[in-house]
Amino acid sequence: MRTSGIYFDYGGHEFKQFFAGDNWVCAAISRPDESRFPDALEFGETRGQHWVKLPKATIEDRRKMTVHATWRGAAVTVDAHVTESEVVLGYVGPPQRATDLGMDGDQYMGWTVIAPADELENLSIDIRRL
Repeated sequence: MRTSGIYFDYGGHEFKQFFAGDNWVCAAISRPDESRFPDALEFGETRGQHWVKLPKATIEDRRKMTVHATWRGAAVTVDAHVTESEVVLGYVGPPQRATDLGMDGDQYMGWTVIAPADELENLSIDIRRL
């Protein structure tokens, strides 16, 4: 299942942006591989996640994807994977509804909850080219 975030293409493959600077982007990767990333400026690891830093000039089709769904009747975004079967959902709405759904957060920063992916309905993706 897709999650919301910024994605780009490099070397014929799609990557999710991990973090970025003015002239570079870092992609989350499974392991460092210099042969797969000949333009790499740097490889690193943050909290157990490997990444590669690439010049922005070497990437293509950078886009922001927002994954929308319905969970227990509430409109949510799918923000991250926790496991193969669980996802982090984001919600912006009335505090009482968020509390009723067992979400953590507040009305200013939004609400989140970890939920089973198989409980999601009405999945859709909005794409905005960057």
